[in-house]
Amino acid sequence: MTVGKQSVFASRLPMAATLWGRALDAVATASAASRLGLLPPIALAGSAGLLLIALADTLSRLGVPNAPLLFWLGLLIIVLPVAGRLLGGGASRLERIALVVMLGAGLYIVKLLQSPGSFSLFDEFVHWVTLNDILRTDHLFVHNNLLPVSPYYPGLEIVTSALVKAGLPVWEAGVIVVAAGRVLFSLALFLFVERAGFSARVAGVASLIYMANPNYVFFDAQFGYESLALPLAVFILLAVRARDRSRRNGVALTLTIALGIGAVVVTHHITSIALAMFLLAWAVSGPALALIRRRRSAAGKQVAGRERLSEDADDSEPMRETRRGLGVVGPTLMVIIATITWILYIASITVGYLGPALGGALNQVVALVAGDEGSRELFSSSGFRAPVWEQLVAYASVAALLLGIAIGGLVLLRFGVRRAAVASLCLVALVYPASLIGRLTARGAELAARSTEFTFIGVGVVAAVAALYLVGLPRLRGRGRALVLSAIAATFVGGIILGLPFWARLPGPYLVGADPRSVEPIGLAAAEFMGTEVGPGQRILADRTNRNLMATYGAQTALTTVGDRVNLQNIYFTPMLNADDLKDMRTVLTQYVEVDQRLTQSVPYVGVYLERGETDLLGPWLSPMPVQDLAKWDVTDGVDRIYDSGAIQIFNVQPLVLGRQP
Repeated sequence: MTVGKQSVFASRLPMAATLWGRALDAVATASAASRLGLLPPIALAGSAGLLLIALADTLSRLGVPNAPLLFWLGLLIIVLPVAGRLLGGGASRLERIALVVMLGAGLYIVKLLQSPGSFSLFDEFVHWVTLNDILRTDHLFVHNNLLPVSPYYPGLEIVTSALVKAGLPVWEAGVIVVAAGRVLFSLALFLFVERAGFSARVAGVASLIYMANPNYVFFDAQFGYESLALPLAVFILLAVRARDRSRRNGVALTLTIALGIGAVVVTHHITSIALAMFLLAWAVSGPALALIRRRRSAAGKQVAGRERLSEDADDSEPMRETRRGLGVVGPTLMVIIATITWILYIASITVGYLGPALGGALNQVVALVAGDEGSRELFSSSGFRAPVWEQLVAYASVAALLLGIAIGGLVLLRFGVRRAAVASLCLVALVYPASLIGRLTARGAELAARSTEFTFIGVGVVAAVAALYLVGLPRLRGRGRALVLSAIAATFVGGIILGLPFWARLPGPYLVGADPRSVEPIGLAAAEFMGTEVGPGQRILADRTNRNLMATYGAQTALTTVGDRVNLQNIYFTPMLNADDLKDMRTVLTQYVEVDQRLTQSVPYVGVYLERGETDLLGPWLSPMPVQDLAKWDVTDGVDRIYDSGAIQIFNVQPLVLGRQP
């Protein structure tokens, strides 16, 4: 009986193989007929990868320990087929564009699957508050206690509010805006690299490598101002290049550039500064290349004894590059003037926001180089260390990128950098190795991490040149493609490892001070209680996670040190209130205090319970905060408990603040 079943099953294998072969032939025929090449089967593979990632997220929510393995497998299934096709020479230009856009969209869905239906990353709550203020007041620049600089760069919120007023819920509107930015970015980057002087093949691989930057999958896919500003900035670069190369539509392109610059400047401060710096490098590179080429040409003519007139054809290309460099001066001045004007007259708070961060990071890097300060411990936060294999892959990804920059740079130098746009991209690529020094310091680490979405525009191009050089190198005897694909796989996996800690990539059980892993039903219920039972607009003191929930789901005014300019950490981290604490509470008009007992169970994964700066006063958290610091509200006169879910209590402190002494 068993033998019979096996023979029947075996007899059906050829039939199944035949049907599968016919299906593949049908797909190939249909793809060739539509000029899409292998896009349909690659899209099918990408869908399977997303399915695995969705399964990994679901299993992770249930606490299954091996769920991350499915996540990494799904990611590689999404990326590697696209990478293999882009590295090859058989794809058409249209197929390469479609593959780049599809990959960008697929990696955006990876972020959405982490928290489908709601915002979860820390910065998303900040911009959600600014959006709610615009919707509530119909005015811009309403003070945001969570991040005071946010209302002064409202481009993202203005666009999203239009969709919300048209009837869409906030989350869906935000997803649409960021998704549109992701598609715009994918198209603009591909076309800019292509128009800079490279082939569609190089443009496709450069776009692919860019997507391996640590901030692409999660940080720049969140509802944050950079997620919209960066696509607009790359679109401006494309428009500038198009105007340089075309004598037609000059007025229309100039108007497009001006409007785009205005949109970037009012959307994100760092992106507008980065755009100005790139355009400045581009504007300078043209005349510099022309000067270098003239001197080399003159030296060669003198050696050969063949002096020729400057009107000869040999001098035409340097003159064109000089004119193109001058053509970039206008947009460069526009960005610089618009950025400075906006900061001086509208967003002067930006100086106080960015200045200390940049200055502190620079001071620590200088101290590290001088030997006055030791380096920070890598892959560690509050005692939580990344797994060893993640550390090894992350190091391998950085090594692959550095090797790609070195090889690609040598190849470009060998054949000569003849265009200013290419020279500026090479300069941007060189910033990446220099930024790695910042990762060795506490303050420089964040600055270095936040720079990759800009530096990888150049890194992607130079590394793409290296990748295609290795693929076509005869001495590797066909092993070049496997080598490059392995490097791309390590770069993507390592990029995500460097971009987001291991405990934050997938959903799961509650963790203390772990941003997306700390957003859960208990905190949401407390926030909704305040919004519905007490009423919006109450001034409440809470920890880092619950503060965000109160400000968004509860529509409360969350108190912060940065927003209220009063050191609230002394109030929270003390076993008994004193006169100075009460004075601070009166200064910020504290009405309610939220206490989360779970904070005493673990040190915070992000390093702080409330906000940045608390460790400067108290030192790093080596053990959980004392229970007494939270228990004091139950034994202080003039304080009433109005909510208790077991884990979270909310206290009314208005009688205390209005006159009763502790």
